[in-house]
Amino acid sequence: MKRIDSARSLVSEQSLRELFSRLVRPPKATPAWLVLPAVLACECPVTTSIQTETRALTNAELTAHGGLATEDDVLPASSCDALCYPSASGSVTGNGNRRVLDCRLTEVAVDSDVIGADSAGGRPPDGTTDDVSSPPAPEDDSGTSLACRFEVKTDCGGVGRWVPGARVGGARPPLRTRARVDAATSSWVSHAAGLERLSVHAFTHLGRQLDRFRAPLGLRQRVQRARNDERRHARQMTALGRELGAAPRVVQVALPERLSLVDLAIENAVHGCLEETWGALLLHHQAATASRREHRRLFAQIAEDETRHAALSWELHAWALARLKGQDRAAVLSAMAAGLAALRARAAAPVEPELVTTLGLPDSVAAQRMFAALEEQLLASTSVV
Repeated sequence: MKRIDSARSLVSEQSLRELFSRLVRPPKATPAWLVLPAVLACECPVTTSIQTETRALTNAELTAHGGLATEDDVLPASSCDALCYPSASGSVTGNGNRRVLDCRLTEVAVDSDVIGADSAGGRPPDGTTDDVSSPPAPEDDSGTSLACRFEVKTDCGGVGRWVPGARVGGARPPLRTRARVDAATSSWVSHAAGLERLSVHAFTHLGRQLDRFRAPLGLRQRVQRARNDERRHARQMTALGRELGAAPRVVQVALPERLSLVDLAIENAVHGCLEETWGALLLHHQAATASRREHRRLFAQIAEDETRHAALSWELHAWALARLKGQDRAAVLSAMAAGLAALRARAAAPVEPELVTTLGLPDSVAAQRMFAALEEQLLASTSVV
């Protein structure tokens, strides 16, 4: 199986720009009868994952539900639905993008350092003025925690560096606006704005980890610049959402204080090298094909920044991989192979025709062509083992 060993990577910002310019071509008109199955198949591309989250229970909650637990501390589904979706979280239950699978009690409370952000505003941990607020701690902590296992479906939309354990909530009721846009377009823009807000936290967290490992100063300074870029992107995409009537989504982030070097390398390899490179290519396509001039201009600005972020990720990958050996190095390369497979499947997912015509996203045929060429170039531009 082909794997990317980028300790000797030839992927650079200039090479990515040249590659993107070759891959982005205006799509040919597709007959309506060919895109109908995509409309019927799903509202927009969806990826599914399993996530576990832990929260502290109050004495009242433990009294009401603790006695229902089985011998292995598993609670019934009705109790899980009630306890895993606290009203303050803004989560979407049941038929939304998160479905609780099961939950169990544990005596050891886990401090997940959860940060919630919504349109009400607040401050992130580094003292900046992004839309971030911390949820209140539960009163009368019982000392018992609840581990909830969710099936999470992430819908279409947006480019940005993902944060492990993060969540972008479901779509909110549309805002009143003169703009007339379809639900798919509104959902995409709303989700994209949420991802840009997550990216601010991702680069903040990345910078702190690189400080711990005493990474080269130039790399750390570029990470700070990328964080500032993402703040601007978040404001721009939120403004676009309001223009189109898309209400901001709830964003929650769980940031581990410390990562091992191998975990940091895996996170950067998958969410930085692969996903940011693919996301930047999609933005370049949108900049060339979106229906409105002001949208093309916005996507072009963001695409330039995201191309720079992708190149930074590849340099960080080379720096980290050069410091890893044996099983740790193999784990990073294995994660990249799995990440490529996941992106390949995402590129094949059907796309709403409104997203193609209005926002300039490639349809599934064009996306698969673009991804195949991108994957071939990445493999050719790095050492393949």
